[in-house]
Amino acid sequence: MPRLTYGLCSYLDCEKEATYKELLLCSTHYAQQRNKNYGECSVEGCLNIATYKKKQMCGSCFNKEKSESLGPCIRINCLNLAKYVSSLLCQSCYQNPELDPKDRKTHAPSKGLYSPEMTDEERRIIRNEQSKIWRQENPKLYKKVRKNYNLKRDYGITIDDYFLILQNQNYCCKICKKHESEFKIAFAVDHSHKTGKVRGLLCMDCNIGLGLFKDDIMILDSAKLYLKESE
Repeated sequence: MPRLTYGLCSYLDCEKEATYKELLLCSTHYAQQRNKNYGECSVEGCLNIATYKKKQMCGSCFNKEKSESLGPCIRINCLNLAKYVSSLLCQSCYQNPELDPKDRKTHAPSKGLYSPEMTDEERRIIRNEQSKIWRQENPKLYKKVRKNYNLKRDYGITIDDYFLILQNQNYCCKICKKHESEFKIAFAVDHSHKTGKVRGLLCMDCNIGLGLFKDDIMILDSAKLYLKESE
């Protein structure tokens, strides 16, 4: 999903594309202006402005920590850290169209555990045990992989697409415009039940509200008129 641009950033001597329409700023200078109260990045030796409030980190340090939590790229002989949660590949391997699926490692290695005499049931049991061990050793990564699977299954998007949509919404609910930091639960993916198209990310209250009103514009207009008349 390409990000919309609105010409060049209005910040002095900046030649990046403006991605925020109201202020005509690129993402870097928008973050600097929005997060002035966050201070400097909390990572020792880094003097960049913090753009992530919860961890008080700049974008570079935040992405580095995220990559380290994902572990190494799953392509054999690649020593880079994984960058993409959906594929667990580094940026170089992710952008390489000639990547052979046979060159990828598995998270729960089973090579050497099987013998020709084993039945399919015995192989299945070993596979399940190895997967269970991997899940216990990598709970955070398993959670991300599971979420990515659910997003693909239910909405046809990856977890990278999810965070891109969230970034385009300035980390706010599409309807009530409240920031994600005000909620304990992650934003829900809202989609059209007729076309299946993803419309945006909503807080739980707004998502439930749309569902109760059955996505009916006439009912929503009637409710709006009702509230105005009762003021």
